[in-house]
Amino acid sequence: MKRWNTFGYSLIELMIALTLGLILAASIVQAVLAAGQHYRVSQTLARIMEGGHFALDLIASDIRRAGYWGLFTASSGEGTGLGVGGTLSTVEPNPRCELNVASWAKMIDRPLLGFNDSAVDYDCISGSDYLRGDILLSRHVTSLPIGIAGKAVAGRQYRDGGIYLRGGMSEAKLFRGRDKLADRNELDVFTALDYPLKIHAYYVGLTNRRCRGERIPALFRKKLTATGKRRREELVEGIENIQFQYLIDGQYVDASQAINWSSVSAVKVWVLSRAICPEEGLTNGAAYRLGDQNFSPEDASSSRQYRRKLYSGVFSIRNTL
Repeated sequence: MKRWNTFGYSLIELMIALTLGLILAASIVQAVLAAGQHYRVSQTLARIMEGGHFALDLIASDIRRAGYWGLFTASSGEGTGLGVGGTLSTVEPNPRCELNVASWAKMIDRPLLGFNDSAVDYDCISGSDYLRGDILLSRHVTSLPIGIAGKAVAGRQYRDGGIYLRGGMSEAKLFRGRDKLADRNELDVFTALDYPLKIHAYYVGLTNRRCRGERIPALFRKKLTATGKRRREELVEGIENIQFQYLIDGQYVDASQAINWSSVSAVKVWVLSRAICPEEGLTNGAAYRLGDQNFSPEDASSSRQYRRKLYSGVFSIRNTL
């Protein structure tokens, strides 16, 4: 007769095995949760870093190009002006901003302009659109011409409402695309290159998007479009503050202290990049020094539950202002 094995596990042994299994399962769950949290933090930090670097690069590009007019290099200094004619001949700069877009575009005698911690003195950015920080405006033409004396180069075309600068070595004309062949826009030179005009005014505002009830800040700019209009453009979300200081006669000053903008030789830039969403359990009470401002979480409408990182750089003016 076959004999059955009557030996087995006791109740105590089963309870010990079950306890060990639960401890092991809890450890695995904890490790998975920790890995998930680490991944989310890494993603947040990467996004903060990417946004900060991208914002700094965009602003730096416009600072370096401010006052670039293609072949046209003549400059008589601030107060005298560039002396640009054409069907859209230049006008006296208005630091408060011309609401008429054509007049705003024609103020190329002021290729660089800033405002210190306020939009009150700059009418082209409304108070409801502006959040905080400085404002920086840059004017220049594109690096590549669109045509030669009214004739478009291959693959490019003039827009009727677009605004262009036609430049020779010592003379230039400003005009809309529809007037590219007008007599008033001709130059007495063999080769006259036409460049699209670029204008960008950078500032920090609020998007219409929210995370956990909080509206998300972003870097914006008012720009001159290819069709000759002014448009608000969101660039980088999560940018909470920007500050600028201007090197004049060997000293960095705020915009409110910059009397002669044609003497600016470099710009120091600070960009504060923030996480899109608050992080539960995080307490970030750090204060950040940006130019003339100490910024802390208490200065924002948000809490301390945001990760932030500050980026800065100094960028030289390459062209005569």
